Amino acid sequence: MTALSGRTQGLDRMVSKSRDANAFEQQMSGLVGILLRLIDDQGSIILHVTAANAGEGTSTIARGLATAAAQAPWCKVALLDASGSTDAVVGADALPSVLDGFDPAKKVALATRNLNGVGVSAGILNLSGPAAPSLEMLRSLYGALRSNFTLTVVDCPPVNASQTTVAYSKLADGVVLVISAERTRVGDIERAQGNLTQFGATILGSVMNQSRRRVPRFIDRFL
Repeated sequence: MTALSGRTQGLDRMVSKSRDANAFEQQMSGLVGILLRLIDDQGSIILHVTAANAGEGTSTIARGLATAAAQAPWCKVALLDASGSTDAVVGADALPSVLDGFDPAKKVALATRNLNGVGVSAGILNLSGPAAPSLEMLRSLYGALRSNFTLTVVDCPPVNASQTTVAYSKLADGVVLVISAERTRVGDIERAQGNLTQFGATILGSVMNQSRRRVPRFIDRFL
């Protein structure tokens, strides 16, 4: 894994507005533009999308990033639901588990889904419970995903509620932390950032999922 921090100027200033679909799509496209430049440097990347707590909008951001990236004809995108929430990124009940029968010598088995007119490969990645992969198995899986896809977006459980999210984050090429202007507390942001950094994660930046036009000053300093 190559550290990407220091080469993501502007990434953590992207602000999504869930009540304005056009603005949301434009901002996701701008954010993906930065990620695609990073992909040019590495060939492919694994991106973790997470939040401090549940309900901050990680699935919305993960789906938005995957959809925006898939607009580029040369960008082959995978979207993995590791959140374990009922608000699955693309209908988790109909998706295969990428860990079932995983063979690093073969292509990762995913389902094709149409998101806003573009094709995205999707699947479930269980990062918690007795079926959770070891670090070595996940490292091998990520290696296979890098070989098969240009960008893999993983919708992860919240940092402050999942030690596995923290432990596995160092295997990703970068982590995007989703913040909600309506509900995220400063202390929770600090705790999440501290835990990720302590375990060696590369935090690329923060994406605010909000409905208000103005970014609150107390949260702006974290972006």
